[in-house]
Amino acid sequence: FLSCNNLKEIVIPKNVNRIEAAAFSPGIIENIGIDSDTTSLKVVNNCLIHTERNVLICGYGDCMIPDDGSVTEIGLEAFSYNTFITEIVIPEGVTSIGLCAFQGCSNLTNVMVPNSVRIIYMGAFNLCTNIKSFIFDGSEAEWNNVSKYADWEGNATFTVQFMVAADGHRHDKTKVEEKAPTCTE
Repeated sequence: FLSCNNLKEIVIPKNVNRIEAAAFSPGIIENIGIDSDTTSLKVVNNCLIHTERNVLICGYGDCMIPDDGSVTEIGLEAFSYNTFITEIVIPEGVTSIGLCAFQGCSNLTNVMVPNSVRIIYMGAFNLCTNIKSFIFDGSEAEWNNVSKYADWEGNATFTVQFMVAADGHRHDKTKVEEKAPTCTE
């Protein structure tokens, strides 16, 4: 359904138990319904999640990633071209940010990444040209241990800020945004 530019709503029948990444256009779709007998998929906060694999498949509209532990991976193009989101808080427990996961989220200005993230794939934040605040909830040393594919930030230009200083001191989020230890990728 990725190229179905007029598809605004879809209802997933009960016999569907798996949907692959990049199945939908998050920037176009407005509603995803799921048959009540389906157990392998669920929608929470406008996020379609494969419950057996804990993969967020599609975040559409004004969505928010659930922080209940149901998501450990943000799938391929999960939020791509979703212009509704302005802020994304990736919850603790997420370990992977997929290929082009947030590509083209042109209104995205604030990103919070937990220190549970171990890998960020190529183009994850490509074309996110309005990011003003990109905060990693850990130290610079922990950030350096995250596997980041080349060009993970695409053409977006931002500075990564850290919630934990080199001496182990934890910053207040508002102070991090004002002035924090930084690195440039």
